[in-house]
Amino acid sequence: MRELQSQVVRAKQELVTAQVDLRTARGEADNLRAELAVAKARMEELEGELKKVQSAPPAAAAGDDLKSIKGIGPKYEKMLRAAGVTGLSVIAAWTESDIDTIAAKIGVKADKIRRDDWVGNAKRLTGLA
Repeated sequence: MRELQSQVVRAKQELVTAQVDLRTARGEADNLRAELAVAKARMEELEGELKKVQSAPPAAAAGDDLKSIKGIGPKYEKMLRAAGVTGLSVIAAWTESDIDTIAAKIGVKADKIRRDDWVGNAKRLTGLA
C-alpha cells in the first residue's frame, strides 16, 4: 500500500512539473509568435523599400553630359532626360530592345541611334568598353 501511495505522490509531482513546463512552453511560443510578427512586418517594409529602389531610375553621375555622345544635341538630351535617361551609364547598358523603346519615346529612328553608336560611345565615355 505504501508503495502505491508513493507512486501516486510521484505521479502528482510529475504532473505539477509537466504543467509548469507546459505553461513555460506556451509563454515561449507566444514570445516567438510576437517576434515572428515583428520580423514579418520588417520584411514587408524592406520589400517595399526594395521595390522603390528597383523602380527608381539610376542616379546620374555628377557632370554627365549626354551631349558628349555623337548625335545627341541639346534637343535630344532634353527628350532623353524627360524619358528617364539620366546618365551615360544608362545608355551604355541599353539592349537592342531598349534602343527601339527609347527611339519610339523620343521620336527618333532607332537606326539613327545605332548608326551614331550611342551605346558604344556611352560605354567608352564611362570606361565600360
